[in-house]
Amino acid sequence: GDCGDAFVELADLLNVTIEQVKDECCLFQIRKLMSKIGKVIVRYDVPDSELERVMYNAGELKIGEILVSPAYIPSLTRHAKKYGLTDKKICALIDFPFGESLFKSKLTSVREAIKAGVDGTVVMMPAMLLHGNNVKVFKKEVKKLGRIKRAHAGVALSVMDVTDEELKTAFKIIDKTAVENVTLVFGSVSEEELRVKMNAVNALRGKKPVRIIANVETVDAVQKLTALSVDGILTPFADELGKKLVEKFKVKSVTLK
Repeated sequence: GDCGDAFVELADLLNVTIEQVKDECCLFQIRKLMSKIGKVIVRYDVPDSELERVMYNAGELKIGEILVSPAYIPSLTRHAKKYGLTDKKICALIDFPFGESLFKSKLTSVREAIKAGVDGTVVMMPAMLLHGNNVKVFKKEVKKLGRIKRAHAGVALSVMDVTDEELKTAFKIIDKTAVENVTLVFGSVSEEELRVKMNAVNALRGKKPVRIIANVETVDAVQKLTALSVDGILTPFADELGKKLVEKFKVKSVTLK
């Protein structure tokens, strides 16, 4: 049909085979999807060889962001230079998973991450700060995070540990600060639970972009979350998702480790 004719014309124009045109078109669309997805690394004792593989594949797949524990920043930065990927967005996830460290410690970690050359920080805040009178403390701390120069700070919250009303309060407070985004941490929940909760979140959210950290493993889940206006999907399985797509469409013009 028309699509086939277009491939033929492009192949003639570029003096390549139709198969190469199809291959490169598939890769372009895969990379477009992967640019909306981030890779999360929060496990302990990740070997340097794995960090190198993650960085290389992130470059090949055009993964939008790598969000990691601060300890891995120097290694990832080194590998980014090795593969000419200094434009790849590397961010520090601070005080994950519970956000229970003293706020002074969080600030120290943010400043150290800035010195290490990160492109942004995501600071985990404890759910208890959205309970009762603690909200005043939450407001004060979030404002302070937003004022840190070059931090490009975001705030992360464990969405399953707060009520809808508390989450609504958090959104209202964050909207009035210089914090750049909100990241909701879901942990181990089913895709259906994730979908239901995000429907509720959309009725509460404010003006800031809302991203999620969750164990998203399938392309179907990515499609459903994108349809729910999620501004970013951060998952430990980002590169695995990319590999599955490359294999599914038999793309030959990219090599992954």
